[in-house]
Amino acid sequence: LYYFNEKNIIRFLCINGILLLSISSILTFKTTKPPLYLNHSNLQSTIIALELSSKSSHIHDILGGPEDEKHTEYIEIFKDSLFWDAFYILSYVIFFSFLFELAIRYSNESNLYRIFFYFAIATAGLFDFLENYRILQVLNSKSEELITENLLNLKEYSLVKWISLFLCTSIIGLLFWISDKGLFLKISSFFLFPTFFLSLIGIQKLKLIEISLLFLSAG
Repeated sequence: LYYFNEKNIIRFLCINGILLLSISSILTFKTTKPPLYLNHSNLQSTIIALELSSKSSHIHDILGGPEDEKHTEYIEIFKDSLFWDAFYILSYVIFFSFLFELAIRYSNESNLYRIFFYFAIATAGLFDFLENYRILQVLNSKSEELITENLLNLKEYSLVKWISLFLCTSIIGLLFWISDKGLFLKISSFFLFPTFFLSLIGIQKLKLIEISLLFLSAG
């Protein structure tokens, strides 16, 4: 990406943005389901609640149990979403990489930003795949003991993913702010820059992960 000119970056950014929106729409359609009982931590998104689960009771509140009519249906829905999420991970890694390259060209800042950004985006992608592997193990668990065992590190994997991703968006927001390319980038920066700091507080207050995601979407 270092050798791409600005026009090509914008072209690929638009193409990948359309792809990202398409996959995001599919995932939203497939996973926008209310929990069978209750999401933990006041989370609105069932899929984020699933990702940030740390107890078997969290899983049962979302998916129910074998005695529930929709239990098997919910398990299959989330299994299917993991297939699409693999494409989503690759798509957002590419999208934010192009967006970063545009931002650093606009700001004319040091290449040191590249080291931090690409380390963070690679970490986000890696831990997203690890998170999905853990979720698949949980969904395939046939006993309470297996659910508890497979929940090990799921929440931690998810938090590393989110914090790394929000570090990327904060870096992009900072570069947008110090560029001289106009008001819209300043407005975008206003939403993007705080995401990392909100997500750090979100380690203790998980609801802030969702709020950070709203800021990211607005930015």
